[in-house]
Amino acid sequence: MALSYSFHEKFNLVVMTGSGQLTARDFKDYITEYLCKDPRIKPGFIELGDMRAVEKNEITLPDMLEIVRLDETSGRPQPTKLAFVVNSDAEYGAVRQYASHVRAELKAVDVFRSMDEAKKWLGIEGIKLV
Repeated sequence: MALSYSFHEKFNLVVMTGSGQLTARDFKDYITEYLCKDPRIKPGFIELGDMRAVEKNEITLPDMLEIVRLDETSGRPQPTKLAFVVNSDAEYGAVRQYASHVRAELKAVDVFRSMDEAKKWLGIEGIKLV
């Protein structure tokens, strides 16, 4: 799986880390097998997606729209803020496109090129995540 995740209860924070080859199945599993099933995750958490180690993103526009629909209909707890951190221009563009669809659902989501900027926006600056 190209996505790993951890929950930091003290900060009510989910950290999702992408690496290698990223597929739609990775995100669908993340939503249905982690966010929907982990009892520690409650509405109002904050979410940080670290996509800096993604080497290849195989998610197409139809895949992305399906992920957005799944996210809306799965019944999973919703975050108050979602920040993605990326390195490449291609990833930045892809995640901005996803963010525009998610923003339409009134969620606070943004894309950053710096982990420090993302953490500041989430209100967790100065927190060391292992």
